[in-house]
Amino acid sequence: GFGGASTGSTSTAQSSEPETSSASSCPAPGTTVPIKKVMSPSFMKDYRDCDITVEASFYKMGNEGYVLGQYDTAANTTFQVLEPGGTPGALGYGIFAGVPKGASDVLFSLNANDQVTMRGAPVGYFDGNGNLIVGVFHATSVQKTP
Repeated sequence: GFGGASTGSTSTAQSSEPETSSASSCPAPGTTVPIKKVMSPSFMKDYRDCDITVEASFYKMGNEGYVLGQYDTAANTTFQVLEPGGTPGALGYGIFAGVPKGASDVLFSLNANDQVTMRGAPVGYFDGNGNLIVGVFHATSVQKTP
C-alpha cells in the first residue's frame, strides 16, 4: 500500500483544518511549553496530538465531580495542578490533568505545591460553537521535579 497519506505532506497542508494539529506543526518531542499557554483555549488544539513537557505545581487528586467531557476517567487517574506559582480559579478548581492508572503511583506521594514535570498533550472538549467546555492535560508520565 501507499500509506503516505497520513504524513500531512500533501499539497493542501497549508490549509489544514484548525480542529486538529498535525505532527509537523508540533514542537520537537519533549519541548517544554508553559502550561498556561498549552491549556489556553486558543492554543489547546495546536498542541493536541503533540508530545510536550509542562512544569506545574501539584494541587490535589481527582476532578471533584467536574465532568471532564469524554475524557476516560476509568482508565486514567485524574488530578489537578496549578501553573507554577499560580492559584486555583474562582471556583477552587485547578488545571485538570490525567495519567494512565499504571503510571499514576507518583501522584499518591505528592503534596500540594510539589513541583511536577508532565509529558503529554492537552485534550480539549469544545461545544458546537467552538467554545471550550473543559480541557484536560493528558500526561503519559508524571514525575516530581527534582
